[in-house]
Amino acid sequence: MSHLKKLSGFLLPLVLLISHTGHTQTITIMPGGEDENFFSKSLSFQPSSVSVEYTGEGEDFLSIKSLIFLSFIKTGSTWLSGARFWLVAANNAPLGTYNGGFEIIFRASTKRDTLSRSITVVVSTTTSVEQVQKLIPTKFTLEQNYPNPFNPTTTIQYKIPTKSTTKLVVYNLLGEKVATLVDEEQQAGVYSVIWNGKDDSGNNVASGIYLYRLEAGDPSIGSGPRFVQVKKLALVR
Repeated sequence: MSHLKKLSGFLLPLVLLISHTGHTQTITIMPGGEDENFFSKSLSFQPSSVSVEYTGEGEDFLSIKSLIFLSFIKTGSTWLSGARFWLVAANNAPLGTYNGGFEIIFRASTKRDTLSRSITVVVSTTTSVEQVQKLIPTKFTLEQNYPNPFNPTTTIQYKIPTKSTTKLVVYNLLGEKVATLVDEEQQAGVYSVIWNGKDDSGNNVASGIYLYRLEAGDPSIGSGPRFVQVKKLALVR
């Protein structure tokens, strides 16, 4: 059981591109578009709430919506916690480049901890073929899932540079198939899959370490060379 969404490729999305350089995140977004973000931090206390603010240039037309607070797992004396939210550009957002930042505040009673991230937002309506082609990945890539560890859902992102028959499957440590998340022919682009911790029969799987495996390649090659990569993820119930 999964939810698949195409982030970029031949079909131009609302959010055009997300790139990271050090602690600065650059987002290119259309007027009326939105951009999903996720940040996590290890805290010395168990938070009970979180808030997120966008500050800086463009505050009149850039805002935060649909905040989801995630408190994951206690490891020793620290808590791994996170915030998932969307940056939204108003329909009348002026085109241009704006410097600002996210201020993420975790709270519990009298305690608080802050995570700050600088961002550059590019508001653009460019939809030319040349711009779309720039969004197409240059190589196959399987990203680390986030959040990790997770409960109840986690997101897996992968990139394919050319039309491919694509399989994304979750296995247990015995090599037994748990869930097939993707098994189809896909165009070049960046894809995101949400796994809800259930097997192919819809049953919740147990806490533990699992493997997720991406296999992709040109469908015209048949049994020829294919890209294969495997990563680990942790489910904590």
